[in-house]
Amino acid sequence: MLAARRKRTDEGTGLSRLPSLVFHRRSLYILAALALGMLVAFPVLSPGTTSPPTNVDQTPSPQAPSPTAVSEKSFSAPPAMQISQDKRYGALLQTTKGVVLVEFFVKEVPAAVNNFVFLAQQGFYTGLPFYKVEPNQGVEAGAQHEDGTGGPGYTLPSEPSSRPIQLGTVAMIGQEGNTVDSRFLISMADQPGTVSGSTVFGRVVDGLDVVRQLQKGDLILSVRIIDDAG
Repeated sequence: MLAARRKRTDEGTGLSRLPSLVFHRRSLYILAALALGMLVAFPVLSPGTTSPPTNVDQTPSPQAPSPTAVSEKSFSAPPAMQISQDKRYGALLQTTKGVVLVEFFVKEVPAAVNNFVFLAQQGFYTGLPFYKVEPNQGVEAGAQHEDGTGGPGYTLPSEPSSRPIQLGTVAMIGQEGNTVDSRFLISMADQPGTVSGSTVFGRVVDGLDVVRQLQKGDLILSVRIIDDAG
């Protein structure tokens, strides 16, 4: 009898579990159907991607304009006289090889000195190369390009000077029509006589050893004008 009761109990238990199993399976079917519907309505995106909004204009935005090149420094006319002929003037040229100190001949050639002072104070010479270097002869600078071209946009008449080109002489280089602009030379040797069209306007008082080390492509890093007031 005990065995018969257990059998009936097991059979009863199995029957009692049947509705719950059916309900469980129906729930799984419903959940599977809902999941399938979600996949159809919202497709799975690959990792790292997002679905673009449908109401956003997809036209590519224009690229930002590239920076324009900085224009060369240019002036429409020579500068007005701004220095005093009663003062002494000079310049400290900071180059890639060191510092060169120049003394100007203000009373002899005031226009040439005034021109150099103006250009230096405007930052014209900053960053310009020594475009010509002849060992034991001299170096040239003051042009905006390494081929010696590119002046300040104007010329002015050269001033006659009785001073010869000597070791350490600083002179404005003569251009066409007996004029000068921004280009200058520092002589590293004595030269007989005067140079036609050029204007001697100063001399190196310290830093000739620096000038001797200069090579083509070295730069003028800065020019500081000094006078009696400091």
